Amino acid sequence: MREKPQYFLYGKTPVKFEPTPSGGLRVQVFDRKTKKFVSDSTYRSRVLYDRDNLTVMVDQAEFERQVVGLGGRRIQRDVSPTQKVWSYQAKAGRSIKLFR
Repeated sequence: MREKPQYFLYGKTPVKFEPTPSGGLRVQVFDRKTKKFVSDSTYRSRVLYDRDNLTVMVDQAEFERQVVGLGGRRIQRDVSPTQKVWSYQAKAGRSIKLFR
């Protein structure tokens, strides 16, 4: 069974922990300047250890609201009548897909 992504706000910065098929962890951080997600593994320890007391775990809906509120674009496409994919533009033309 594939693990689900985890969503956090580090201060006001949206951070997503996404398990990889090989058992690793991809850390995606919303970059306010480019309005896109970028890989930044430094946020792994910031979120997990929370020395600054800034980390809040949120659900997917709140995560999406925060991203859109910061100017990120959400693109909705139907995959099937029962499943939707939210695709966020990411670095180098890749996209992060969030399934509902």
